[in-house]
Amino acid sequence: MERVSGGRCPEALALLLTGRWGDPGRMVEGFRAYILQQGLSLDLLWVARMDGEPTAAVLLLPNVGRSAMVFVSPCRSQEQAGVLTAVLSHAAESSEGLAGYLTQVLLEPSQRLEKSAVLLGGYEHLADLGYLQRTLREGDGSDAMPGGYRVETADVAPSGWLERVILSSYERTLDCPSLVGRRAIEDIVAGHKATGVFDPTLWFILVEEASEEPVGVTLINPLVQPGGYELVYLGVGVSHRGRGLAGWMMRYAMGALCGRSSSGTLYLAVDQRNVPALKLYAGLGFRQTAERAAYLRML
Repeated sequence: MERVSGGRCPEALALLLTGRWGDPGRMVEGFRAYILQQGLSLDLLWVARMDGEPTAAVLLLPNVGRSAMVFVSPCRSQEQAGVLTAVLSHAAESSEGLAGYLTQVLLEPSQRLEKSAVLLGGYEHLADLGYLQRTLREGDGSDAMPGGYRVETADVAPSGWLERVILSSYERTLDCPSLVGRRAIEDIVAGHKATGVFDPTLWFILVEEASEEPVGVTLINPLVQPGGYELVYLGVGVSHRGRGLAGWMMRYAMGALCGRSSSGTLYLAVDQRNVPALKLYAGLGFRQTAERAAYLRML
């Protein structure tokens, strides 16, 4: 087991992405350039050998909000999966300064050997996520504002509103419910801000005017690629569900995006068990383009 840095990093990244140690190629160089462009580090890259040959690799990418993405090399045999399990365990136990970090692995449905390795490596299954997208069109927008509500943006909303409404929306949530209570709200907000490019004018808070309480939130961040946006989070407090507010908030947000640009694409991920959300997004014209299984481990 070894931690890789310096001159052997490209070859180790080739193992991580393709399953073969050697010439990095364009895909590896593109991945490396993207990681460095995001201000992330490749320092936590681990490789294990079997019979002297590089066999499995794991990369931890710590981010703000005390979270980290974990990339694992592809497996072609049970033996290789066993080595990957050992690397995952070693990386988790040897990553200095990451105690309390929530780490996540995303796998495609076909990656059965990798799934076995990840579960044996101390990770638990969080959810099967559907990745959806929709092209923004001229004319997108909401109906009239629901009576008794108004919209504020995060740049002008009172301090504490954003955190309060996010936490209230977690009550009886159907979207990755096992995540609730595992992270501090400060880390959650920091993680949302770090997705894409943070723009507080695209973080919309729905306020009930009678109580002056925030009751819903739609968080959208522009992506690095021009014209791309990600729905980072959508939530409504439990006492205000069933009134069509989530759909109205989505239409409001899409209208705001169209007001900025005549074209673009909005992306999102959703727990496949969240049937109401799936129906909402289908009704708004989103289509699924990919699926990933998410696995978590607290370091």
